[in-house]
Amino acid sequence: MPKKHQFLQLSKSCFLFITVSRLRAGMWSKWKYKQQQRKSLAFSTFLNRRQQKDLLLQIKEKQLLESNRQHRIKPLQI
Repeated sequence: MPKKHQFLQLSKSCFLFITVSRLRAGMWSKWKYKQQQRKSLAFSTFLNRRQQKDLLLQIKEKQLLESNRQHRIKPLQI
């Protein structure tokens, strides 16, 4: 049977190991969460840019149609 101080030392090292591993796990999960947030943010900005481009294209098409209508030659009325 180990002596008392050896046992205490062993329990201290176990405690430290568990604490450090918990801290590492916490940091890892925090990092993963932040990575996930960054990914979702990047994806949403990508989608927003895409939607903005689509909207701009639609607006340009509408303007083109309007300008074509305005520049059409009206038939001569006799």
